[in-house]
Amino acid sequence: MPNHVICVKWGSKYTSQYVNILKNMCQRHTKVPFEFHCLTEDAQGLDVDINVIKLPALPGIKTWWSKLYMFSPALPIKGTILYFDLDVIIFKNIDCLFSYKPNEFMIIRDFNRCRVSVSLYTS
Repeated sequence: MPNHVICVKWGSKYTSQYVNILKNMCQRHTKVPFEFHCLTEDAQGLDVDINVIKLPALPGIKTWWSKLYMFSPALPIKGTILYFDLDVIIFKNIDCLFSYKPNEFMIIRDFNRCRVSVSLYTS
């Protein structure tokens, strides 16, 4: 099953530089082969080796709610999907994340902090 790393860049809070840096951190800190994808409405400035997935225009959906598209059956990638927020800093090897409890959805338990910085699931 192929491995994928995805992120979501929507609006102007984070620039394409954050996406490029995240991709580079992932490449430096894993030996597991993966494809890197960015879900965005604006691909300007992204490195050419980033697979851009255009976020659908959903009237009435604002701010970070567009992040939910990564769980859509219409998402054009299948396999093990590792999601990172754009403000995550990776400083150690992440190989184990790709195989941690396969076929189970993994996400942070403390929803009171309103953060879902990392998630792992299979599509």
